[in-house]
Amino acid sequence: MQNTQTAKNSEKSADDSKNLENFTFIHLADCHLGSWRDDKLRRVGFDSFAYVIDAAIKQAVDFVIIAGDLFNTALPAIDVLKDTVTKLQELKAAGIPAYIIAGSHDYSPTGKTMLDVLEEAHLVTNTLVGDMENESLKLKFIVDPKTGAKLCGILGRAQGLEKQHYRLLDRAHIERETGFRIFLFHTTISELKPTEMADAVSTELSYLPKGFNYYAGGHVHTRLVTDVEEYGRIVYPGPTFPNNFSEIEKLHTGSFVVNTVVGGKIVSSTQELIKLHPHVGIVVDVSGHSAESASERILAEKSRVASAPDCIVTLRVSGKLTSGSPSDIEFERIVAEFLSAGAFTVLRNTATLEGVALSATVSDVSDLPSLEEKIIREHIGQVPSPFADEVAATRELMQLLSISKAEGETSKDFEQRLVENAKDFFGWK
Repeated sequence: MQNTQTAKNSEKSADDSKNLENFTFIHLADCHLGSWRDDKLRRVGFDSFAYVIDAAIKQAVDFVIIAGDLFNTALPAIDVLKDTVTKLQELKAAGIPAYIIAGSHDYSPTGKTMLDVLEEAHLVTNTLVGDMENESLKLKFIVDPKTGAKLCGILGRAQGLEKQHYRLLDRAHIERETGFRIFLFHTTISELKPTEMADAVSTELSYLPKGFNYYAGGHVHTRLVTDVEEYGRIVYPGPTFPNNFSEIEKLHTGSFVVNTVVGGKIVSSTQELIKLHPHVGIVVDVSGHSAESASERILAEKSRVASAPDCIVTLRVSGKLTSGSPSDIEFERIVAEFLSAGAFTVLRNTATLEGVALSATVSDVSDLPSLEEKIIREHIGQVPSPFADEVAATRELMQLLSISKAEGETSKDFEQRLVENAKDFFGWK
């Protein structure tokens, strides 16, 4: 839970609030700043976040909500942090507060997260504030001083481990609160998840408190605006920029939601797309082609690239060649030709491309979490474990150990930080 000072600030805000009936706010989530290894896409990821901040300032909204995963890790790289701080300072200078919760990526089991630093710098306000009373979690509302809107929320954790917070949540306590209420959450809701996520770990809708005006969701990289009886408007804004190849194919670009409140009620929740680079999705089945003719077949799509300057190209090639191997296709030439035609960058996926010499299909790693899940489940139970949910615990430990060495940090200090994190995870003293 957050510190006592934050709770006092929330109470002070309640006294000073104007309780406006007409106001606007922006809801974004899943920025995953710093996630892309490709330098160009890493920059587009940040520029997409900056686009939303600029939109908030230009539209003079009353506040901004960030529903988890601002960063892709609890301790982001210095350059990522520096750029993010700069944009949040611009938002603060414009008099627009930012309210946030931690997501499954920027949350840390050790409690050491850069979001705390941003809050100490008064650039964001964490909405997870509360106390444990008689084994129940009693959340406290953060009150926006300008509009009187009341916010609270629950963070996200890897593999749905945040569900334990919902089990402890005293829902009746916050359901009794009056006024315009917003609940921030970073979890997959079972009844609302898309069909392609049918097997994903999720939390039942009944775990959410009822009767809020707005439920600001994150974690699910899809776009959804829906009104649910007994609850209210539930929104997933989608990521500010797609986080992998498949997401670019599906979503094309990032997005956020602008909400308008009139007379104390939400009258519109408008999805806005972040159009920094057009997307050109090229899908080619080269079955019946030799490696040589397959190259020419793919290059025939060059005109599509030329018609969309500065585009992000996703090239998915599948099928079985009649001769040669996948490595015989002139991908270097193809990428060079697409770039010369005006592409910003070219991503390719050949997971289901087969040649004559090597007919085995390489595992599709476009959905890395699913592949990791499969491997974990294949090895679970081989050694004794203190965790009831070994899969979830393994995923959280993997995330904990995936941290990078910070700029200026010595190898010894980095190793010590890893050891201390592991000790905290296992509860070792």
